[in-house]
Amino acid sequence: MILRDDAGRDRGLRARLAKGLGAQGIGQGVNILIQLLSVPLLLGAWGVDLYGEWLILAAIPVYLSASDTGFATAATHDMTIAVGQGDRARMVESFQSVWLLLIAAAVLILALVALLAVTLPVERWLNLARITGDAPAWVLVLLAGQVLATFQTGLVYSGYHCVGAYGLGQSLMSLTRLVEFGVLAAAVLAGG
Repeated sequence: MILRDDAGRDRGLRARLAKGLGAQGIGQGVNILIQLLSVPLLLGAWGVDLYGEWLILAAIPVYLSASDTGFATAATHDMTIAVGQGDRARMVESFQSVWLLLIAAAVLILALVALLAVTLPVERWLNLARITGDAPAWVLVLLAGQVLATFQTGLVYSGYHCVGAYGLGQSLMSLTRLVEFGVLAAAVLAGG
């Protein structure tokens, strides 16, 4: 026999699971859409040579994304435990501490990337012929900034996760990726 409270919790859990699965499906759809549209868009607008050089430059900041030190993940776990224990102050403290750490790290990493991109002969080392002058440095700095901003959004997502709004957090992250792609597409179609 299911008590009323248990039935209500069961329905709540089912609803959250359904929202989470739906958000995951939307996320996968957004990823597939971006992949299917970005390659023809960039190839058509830039041609093979420029697109190839863009891929070479874009691969470098991707190493930053692989170096996510796990602070947002650790914060997610700590915040979720704090919420489960009813300790809102600890949840906020954990969020704010990791947020400040990520901001400080992002500023330092971005400054280092900018310094290296400006001082090192990136154009010569990568044998770039189409992306020349200051452009390689700007591309590296902007893409590194995007990766570091993604670390911040991961922490914001953890706030949704810890309060049981996983589906909403995932949906907002997918929407963010879609907006990022829209800005890229608009810039490319405008001649950027």
